[in-house]
Amino acid sequence: IVPLQYFIGNSKNKAKFGGGVGSEYMTVSGMGFVNLAYKNFLFLDVTGRNDWTSTMVFADGSGNYSFFYPSTTLSYIFTDTFKESLPSWFNFGKIRAAYAQVGNGAGAYSLNDPYLYKVGNIDTGSGTIHTLGFKNKVMPSKTLVPEKKNEIEFGLDLRFFDNRIQLDATYYKN
Repeated sequence: IVPLQYFIGNSKNKAKFGGGVGSEYMTVSGMGFVNLAYKNFLFLDVTGRNDWTSTMVFADGSGNYSFFYPSTTLSYIFTDTFKESLPSWFNFGKIRAAYAQVGNGAGAYSLNDPYLYKVGNIDTGSGTIHTLGFKNKVMPSKTLVPEKKNEIEFGLDLRFFDNRIQLDATYYKN
């Protein structure tokens, strides 16, 4: 476009180019669950999940790449048990308790960074100096374990006057 200026941005037909670095990882999971009921008023739900993730394996094959996390819930509909002794306006009552655990692996390339060097530029005013240095100065720990988060929950569900009024209260901690 501008005579004697020889760079790609000065072209009439601008070049189409792009680049970027993507991340790839793989997680394989197995899970199971059991649901039990006793006389349709006491319920127990148990789940378990195991993940195997490629982001938790070092290049030498070591690492904590398998992690298991369970959950369980117990609920009791007490209005079915005490139906005869409750007032007619008290329609439904349930208490529940739950425990759950969630696991999470590391981000892609956290343990095995394929990009060991970083390229930088320093503008000196009279020109640019290109630099090459190490990207990470700290190696990841060989004892790195997956993240695990625990939660407990207690709840109460009450319904009155043909379900016109409902109270649902929950306490949880994670």
